[in-house]
Amino acid sequence: MNDSNPIISVIVPVYNVENYLAKCIDSILNQSFKNFELLLIDDGSLDNSGMICDEYSLIDKRIKVFHIQNGGVSKARNLGIYKSIGFYISFVDSDDILLSDYFERMYEVSRLANNCNADVVSSGFTLLSTYTGKKTVYIAPPCKLYTKKDFRSHISDLEGSKIFNGPCNKLFRKDILILHDIKFPESLSFGEDLIFSYDYLSKCKTLVNIDYSGYVYLQTGKGLSGKHYSFDVYDKLIEKQYEAKCKFIENNIEGEAIWTYVDDTIIWRYTSFWQSLILSTGIGESLKNLRKYLDKYLSEKNYLTYKLSIVKEIKPSIVSKIILIDDSKLILFFIYCYSKSYFVYKKIKFFLKSKCEFKV
Repeated sequence: MNDSNPIISVIVPVYNVENYLAKCIDSILNQSFKNFELLLIDDGSLDNSGMICDEYSLIDKRIKVFHIQNGGVSKARNLGIYKSIGFYISFVDSDDILLSDYFERMYEVSRLANNCNADVVSSGFTLLSTYTGKKTVYIAPPCKLYTKKDFRSHISDLEGSKIFNGPCNKLFRKDILILHDIKFPESLSFGEDLIFSYDYLSKCKTLVNIDYSGYVYLQTGKGLSGKHYSFDVYDKLIEKQYEAKCKFIENNIEGEAIWTYVDDTIIWRYTSFWQSLILSTGIGESLKNLRKYLDKYLSEKNYLTYKLSIVKEIKPSIVSKIILIDDSKLILFFIYCYSKSYFVYKKIKFFLKSKCEFKV
């Protein structure tokens, strides 16, 4: 680590957030941890966001502002990675805020990796709706160091703690990002966060998880925007996320544990595939098109078939056997049943949460 450089580079992509940007920047500048630089990437904002960035850069020398032509959040974040000089990189969305001890707590636990800097530090987070005032706190498991070996035996704990979600509420080492050329996929307009996280985690040797929720996601609307995309857009996203998950499995999971994780991954792919059809075409049309798209997937070499050739001594689970059967009618029935049960589960969970007070 270069002592003359800041320890943390904070990268904030900015686009048309004039009503929230000042609060975001203030929450960063008011951190008890002071050894950071703040990179504000104005992604071609059409409101006063760019001007707000410039005004803040005049009052704090740690702030660097970059104005670029609009190219999306991935392009803005990638530029921030390239321009940063810190040891760790933290991504903050421009309409979110941080508790004042966020960086102090995150950096403090990074040294748990045998007195070295962990490859990634991840925390819980808080969801706060500015529309309803509802606050939901996602608490990660107790503070713990995970090594490469632990990834294999504690994969469910890691996923449950939101480790594999978006890039916020984490610290990433810049040297790992540069060494392995890990970037956000600029060809995707949404869903790129998960791909970046899996790509990075597949290269990690140590991870520290902290039971602290100092990153606050502000939900600034009434809910989902209702914007739907064509199935081809969803299909492209699912395929890239699937590839990133498979890469992580190959690099980190061994033995019997592989089947539990592969089951979840394959089920996720097919249910995401089913749900994407519904979002893009409606449930009636999706049922008509499901067989056509399913045949396309079945014509490709299945990841599980490839994995079977590597670990022949591992006995596949029932779900894996079902997926491996090259029979589109059976898989169609499986997807339909699983999706129906999933939607029923979501409805029951929503009903229970409306009747009870749950802390997630």
